[in-house]
Amino acid sequence: VSLFVPAGWVIILASLGVHGTFGLLMLGAILQGFIFLPFTWAIGTLALVVLLTASLVVLRGPAQGPSLTVARIVGLLATGITFGTVMLYIHRSNRDSAIRSRLLDQLDRAQRDLAERSREAGAQDERQRLARDIHDTLAQGFASVIKHLEAIELSFASPRAEPADAI
Repeated sequence: VSLFVPAGWVIILASLGVHGTFGLLMLGAILQGFIFLPFTWAIGTLALVVLLTASLVVLRGPAQGPSLTVARIVGLLATGITFGTVMLYIHRSNRDSAIRSRLLDQLDRAQRDLAERSREAGAQDERQRLARDIHDTLAQGFASVIKHLEAIELSFASPRAEPADAI
């Protein structure tokens, strides 16, 4: 893929030597460069293509007049700078979008982790509450049973009055 773009640009530059109308193909080739090449290579190649195209305009220029040659070079440089600026904006937007996407994924994972920890903490709190309730309830019940047993034991240990003596 990385050889496809420079080869296409060489073919288009060679075509420019045949006829200037082939220069329109440069926009597509430059766009492909920004799609397939790393951004810094695409910018560097764009600058190289603009300079080479400007060189071709200068070589063909004297027959057309110096003012037309200067106008074409200025137009070519303006087009290259504009295209590069637009591609830089798109590149930065894509990079920022990727960063935002990564941050949103991290936030989503953190929220899921927080929700899971919150559920675990809630379950742990409920277990502790139930343990306290069971402990308190059983402790009261056992204390009551012990008091009743002590009362029964005391009642068996003390001499009871006979019902006949009570009359």
